[in-house]
Amino acid sequence: MKKKAELILPRDTAIKLVQDNLSLFKNKPIFEISETGDDLLRFKKITRHIYWVIRQSGSIAVCADYRNEFYDVVQEFDLVPELTRARRFRCGLCRTCPGEAVSDPLPEYESIEQLWMEHCLKPLAEWTHENFIDGANLCLCRSRGCTAAFVCSSESQKERIMGRRDFFKTVPVILKQGRTSKTNS
Repeated sequence: MKKKAELILPRDTAIKLVQDNLSLFKNKPIFEISETGDDLLRFKKITRHIYWVIRQSGSIAVCADYRNEFYDVVQEFDLVPELTRARRFRCGLCRTCPGEAVSDPLPEYESIEQLWMEHCLKPLAEWTHENFIDGANLCLCRSRGCTAAFVCSSESQKERIMGRRDFFKTVPVILKQGRTSKTNS
């Protein structure tokens, strides 16, 4: 029988893992506490409209805000930890990945920390390297109460999103040198 506590990455452990692995990131994570008391992680030299959170399950959500309000999830690194009979950890969502043969073995890890590092934190770092580049933009769309946010790291992506009927705003992802982003307009 699985013990639920074994399948939760403790908050302090997650924060320590981030701090111990800052070298994975070109734009270093910055820890903040929101007005509601939630942990927020931002990225150095990246617009304050982009932040990330670590959920209780261990999933990481990269989020966008507009006017200091949550707007949309831009990218998510989902995690549904499972404990095998051999007391190893794996992600239950990976069992149902489209395009993968059912017989493909799921990666298993010795600890919940190792699972989280390989399944969430390292992929987040890779995603930031690919998307937090010169010329990248956060593009916001909205229509009748529905919102969407995209990090567009190529001109063709940006043009495609800006061509949508519901597009309304673009914000540079990388802050210009000497500029701070204290207000979220």
